[in-house]
Amino acid sequence: MTALIVALMVPTSAYAVSWGEIIDKSVRFYFAIDKARELDVPVKELKMVQEGDSLYWKGKFGRSKWETSGEVIYGNMSALSGIYLGLLSGEVTPKTWPEPERSRFEKGITTGLAKILSLQQEDGGWGWKVVLTEGKTRFPSGKGHVLRTSQVLVRVLIPALRLNIKNVNYDGTTYDVVEHARSAVRFLIDQQLEDGGYSANKEWSTTGDPLYTGWALRALCEAYRYRDLLKLDDATVQQVKEAIRRAVDWLLSHQEREGEHVGLWKMESSAIMGSSYAPPSEAQVVLALIDAYSISEELGLNRAELKESIDRALEAIVDWALKYKDISVVEFDGKKVLGWAYSSTRLESCGPYLGYTALIAATLKLARELGLGSRAVDKMKSVGVTLENEAEWVAHEWRETDGIGYFPYPNSEVFKYVTPSSQLFGLIGAVAFSHPEVLLKRTTADVWKLVPKTKTSKVPVWPVLALLFARRRR
Repeated sequence: MTALIVALMVPTSAYAVSWGEIIDKSVRFYFAIDKARELDVPVKELKMVQEGDSLYWKGKFGRSKWETSGEVIYGNMSALSGIYLGLLSGEVTPKTWPEPERSRFEKGITTGLAKILSLQQEDGGWGWKVVLTEGKTRFPSGKGHVLRTSQVLVRVLIPALRLNIKNVNYDGTTYDVVEHARSAVRFLIDQQLEDGGYSANKEWSTTGDPLYTGWALRALCEAYRYRDLLKLDDATVQQVKEAIRRAVDWLLSHQEREGEHVGLWKMESSAIMGSSYAPPSEAQVVLALIDAYSISEELGLNRAELKESIDRALEAIVDWALKYKDISVVEFDGKKVLGWAYSSTRLESCGPYLGYTALIAATLKLARELGLGSRAVDKMKSVGVTLENEAEWVAHEWRETDGIGYFPYPNSEVFKYVTPSSQLFGLIGAVAFSHPEVLLKRTTADVWKLVPKTKTSKVPVWPVLALLFARRRR
């Protein structure tokens, strides 16, 4: 894989938009929540909270039968994820932003990160307390949750260290990002089950789950890749490497012949997606395997087995969409795109979900750059769809209302809802199609030169014309 892949330009059309501009404005979205409310726009799952001179994001994640009290973690992680992703891709240049956005950005980063760190449990993980309507607690508080801990490590802590954010202060307390990140790594090592898989927490369940195992694998791969930033000692590095090998073996042994991973619709993660089969969950597992594939030679992993597993999983994702092609194939601007939702029921009721489609398209793009997933891409071509079409559709569906850039909820012709996941997955798709390496190696490059956001004064034309006309008459 080349050191850096030059940005893939979206084909010119009436709807084509610079990916750099999408990234920049999507990040600015998080600082425009209050403006959205002025426009009477309901903001689902996410709101900005101000305490004194500081701001942080707070979101509540709910379903019809259960809800979580981990709203601070959820909201902050989603918002910070998009910001860090944009920064690390080289697309966002906050130093050029006008005030007050720049100050709010800096305060949001500091306060949001400190809020997350303050919620780390004694075992080193981050919890996710889910309370059922019947009063039964699904994931008790006070204990770390593998999925949430892995996401915080991958999407927030390691990117923060890469941005040289090592300490943050909040409410009189100083938090050491490296120390918290190392505790999270230790938590993941300790939580691995005897067979190599992961559950939400081994005190609650000793049955491995593909989604949780996949996320733990991604976090462990990142910890290994950035072991110097985390200041891991040699003994811990060896434990991380062994945990990666065991997690990979578990995922390979729990994959169906058709490519689907056993348990994505049978175990705890099914509650997260609410689906009999969730292609976005499968994509998250594939991203973990791709991460392992990229360092397979260093760890002595079987590259051929990993390649075959990734190829079959990607085929399963595409086959699912093709099964519902009367709904999943969308025509726009004379082109076709294949879309996904997190369940067949949701696909049938709302159509393709832009966020999940962007995530899966990004996964396919990353796989293709590594010589993986060719069979899945060929199946898409059989119905006239290319990955480049997927990228342009994301640009086509991107919206802007009064300066607020966003990726809309499915089938919303008006600005109905904004969700953190839609923003985050839209950003992932944009970054992947600009920098195919960014999700694997977080290569930083200033590819886009954004238009300055400061206002420029315009010189009126009519006095100049009048002067010229007067001189001609002389």
